[in-house]
Amino acid sequence: LTDAVNIAGLFFDQGPVVQVKDRVNFHKVYSDQDPKTYFEGPVVVLVNGFSASASEILAAALQDYSRAVIIGSKHTFGKGTVQSLMDLDRALHPRLSEYKPLGSLKLTIQKFYRINGGTTQYLGVEPDIILPDSFTFYDIGERKQDYALPADSIDVLSYPQWKLPNFSIANLKEGSYKRIEDNEKFKFIQNRNEEIKRIRDESKIVLTFESVISDRETSRKYNDDFSNIITPNENYQARQIIYHKSDFPESDADKDKREKWLNDLRKDAYIQEAIEVLKDWKS
Repeated sequence: LTDAVNIAGLFFDQGPVVQVKDRVNFHKVYSDQDPKTYFEGPVVVLVNGFSASASEILAAALQDYSRAVIIGSKHTFGKGTVQSLMDLDRALHPRLSEYKPLGSLKLTIQKFYRINGGTTQYLGVEPDIILPDSFTFYDIGERKQDYALPADSIDVLSYPQWKLPNFSIANLKEGSYKRIEDNEKFKFIQNRNEEIKRIRDESKIVLTFESVISDRETSRKYNDDFSNIITPNENYQARQIIYHKSDFPESDADKDKREKWLNDLRKDAYIQEAIEVLKDWKS
């Protein structure tokens, strides 16, 4: 939570970032106290259905301040609650110590709220620009959990909207959706999603050796086809942030991992689209 507040504060002057409320309505506001803005340029935040908790707080705050464009899945995970662990052994009478250890009980004690009064709980954060997602038809998110706490709202806080550099979400959306329609990588993901939906909607499954082998071959072919489409884009260069190598000696294995990571970034369709959105924003 502290990291989310501090990171958000890098991109705007001091102000509220997130609200917290417990079951007896005790209300607390976490704010960035640093009056300095460390970066004033355009910001894009990439999220998906697995983005949860503190990352949702950060994305929500930057979205509420109109400080960043949020890009990604239809919604983030929706984990907007705070848990505390209660050691059950501490409540055990000494005469019953033979029953130790009893373990711990995890209790939900608070809920996070956005500065606009909404909550990241259950609903998650809805991006400004939605991209095709490989996990569209999977049961991901707090809303899919048994007994998930519902979404509600509290009072809106007073906070300034970011003014410069100015941008139009509508224009950025339009440009992004046009690119997505012509992007072979995203087309492939969309087609795969439709196939996954068809399989999930099937009410009968044939359990034969031949059908299992066929399904595996189909999945293997999908992975091969996807690998052929997802190739490094030479128009996008990824480089390691400069650091003092004397302080962090790098082995051959570390170097191989770093090069693989950078190469994967060059193939990432989501990062490439984020860069295009930034280019539209700056223009």
